[in-house]
Amino acid sequence: MSRYKERRNARRNKTRAIPAKKPWPLPRNTVAIIGFLALVTLTIWGTSYVIARWSLPAELTKLMTEAPDSVTMSPALALAVTQAQELLRLEIQSSQGNAKVGQAVGRLAQLYQANDYNDFAATAYELAIQLDEIEPRWPYLLASLRQERGESQSVTGLLTTTVGLAPDYAPAWLKLADNQFKQGDRSASRTSYEQLLTLAPNYSYGHLGLARLALAENNWERAQWHLEQSVLHGGFDAAYRLLASVHEHFNRPQAMEAALAGADTASRFAPAPDQWVDELLLQSFDVNWLLLNVSRFAYVGSGEMARAIFTRAQQLDPDNPEVYIVLGESSESPADIQRAFRTAISLDPEHARAHALLGEAVLRHGNPAEAEPILRKALDLGTDPATTYKNLGLAVARTGRFDEAIVHLRRAVTLSPEIVAFHYSLATILRAAGLTNEAVLEYRHVLERQPSHGQAAKDLQDLTGQ
Repeated sequence: MSRYKERRNARRNKTRAIPAKKPWPLPRNTVAIIGFLALVTLTIWGTSYVIARWSLPAELTKLMTEAPDSVTMSPALALAVTQAQELLRLEIQSSQGNAKVGQAVGRLAQLYQANDYNDFAATAYELAIQLDEIEPRWPYLLASLRQERGESQSVTGLLTTTVGLAPDYAPAWLKLADNQFKQGDRSASRTSYEQLLTLAPNYSYGHLGLARLALAENNWERAQWHLEQSVLHGGFDAAYRLLASVHEHFNRPQAMEAALAGADTASRFAPAPDQWVDELLLQSFDVNWLLLNVSRFAYVGSGEMARAIFTRAQQLDPDNPEVYIVLGESSESPADIQRAFRTAISLDPEHARAHALLGEAVLRHGNPAEAEPILRKALDLGTDPATTYKNLGLAVARTGRFDEAIVHLRRAVTLSPEIVAFHYSLATILRAAGLTNEAVLEYRHVLERQPSHGQAAKDLQDLTGQ
């Protein structure tokens, strides 16, 4: 059993004895449970008192008394929901007005949405909109929920309300414009995209939206201008590919090939940053979901948000090796990367992927002799074999054992023939081993799959003179 699993089970099962001189005569877990039950009891009593004293709308009473099935929630989330309901009850009891109550309802809705209890969240947002009419987040976040369900008509109304309350919030204009475009209202969509670009003239998403509108209307010149602006200020692969289609329409083969080459190296299209939705992650209790989003924010360059999400995941489950896998993958310093993967292995010595990633990190840091046994251990544990065989081949090659390296790299290519990088690595080792003809075949294979691979083209030219 791994150390992580042992620690996790120990946390669940331990009942540590406490010396008599200590003020707490019960185990810590028992005290926590009693405290939670006491809070629930007080909340139920307080809620009953409030309901009896004030005449409340049925929806508000339901929000204070009902919650998702606690069996589906972690204890920490169940406690957070109970606390949010208690704060709502206190706002009602203090009689500070509908807006204050609406804010408490909205905060409860955010907690539900952050943890994927969307039916509860939608009900709460609807009530928050009624009680707190000047807060733009409530209609906006309700729109985001309905959009996930494939709704469009009601979403337009909610987003129109949002931009009326928060005309400077660019993501709301983008969502509104995109939704109007999907509904076929091109005129309204164009107006919304243009308003977005008034706020942010270099906003790549806005130019991409107007380019799509222009293409829908066969205005190829206008589409080209907006696509050129989009790639200039964002560089999404989708914008490059649309630009390639424009050049194809105008019969510009060289420009089309250049745009396709740009798509190969450009960032994949990612949703636009959206502070109001993104901040919900900091209320999530799902560690796996948090870790997925650490990688997402790190990929798009939002390091501060990635660190905040990682910190939350680490606080929720500090002995989870997956936390340190993600830390290593999102770190930049070679020392930090290796430290993170070693921590993951210390928590779970049988974690195959942690060994594979550590071996790769050590290899990249220029220590092939140290990397080799780590990579072999990863293979023994059952990690993704293709990538690990590739890295093992490179490690062995750096010690001069080319024949063995070629065997490992051929295994990698056999297991994942579609990955161009594996073929390129094999070609490089074949060339180093003096197997020129075989290296030429691999370089040509690389260029057939990826014509824009400049280094493969240069290497092939060096070998063939062509």
